[in-house]
Amino acid sequence: MLLCAGGPSRVYCRFAWPAHSAVRRVSAGLGADVETHTDAMVGSAVVGFAEAIRHLVGLGVLIPEGTGETIAHSTDSDRLRPYRRRLMRLSPMQAAVIARTAARWTREQRAMERYLPQPSVPAAGYAGIHAIEEDSQKSLTLDLG
Repeated sequence: MLLCAGGPSRVYCRFAWPAHSAVRRVSAGLGADVETHTDAMVGSAVVGFAEAIRHLVGLGVLIPEGTGETIAHSTDSDRLRPYRRRLMRLSPMQAAVIARTAARWTREQRAMERYLPQPSVPAAGYAGIHAIEEDSQKSLTLDLG
């Protein structure tokens, strides 16, 4: 429900600490117990989080994308519809806790995204410049291939 209550549209696999933090906060805010374990990448990881992500991927709610360190799962807004309906059935207090936590998760993830590796692009966006000789004048052509 965090994803449809203002959470980020992408959940990163390698940099998942904001997601685990959000689950811990919403559980505490709703008075639910959540089991955690120490993890080198996340700190305090929520037990069952990876399984929940795999389940949402299986349902088509999350769609894997990217490569390397930026592998992530994007949300399918149409498939989030049943979860939005569930959110609307919650008490106002419960919905507010989830919405506040989702907004904080989004802010934390945006801050973290600034430090993600960016895809490499050739300088100036082309493969190279070649000098050719035409009519005894030199000119430059761009090799876009």
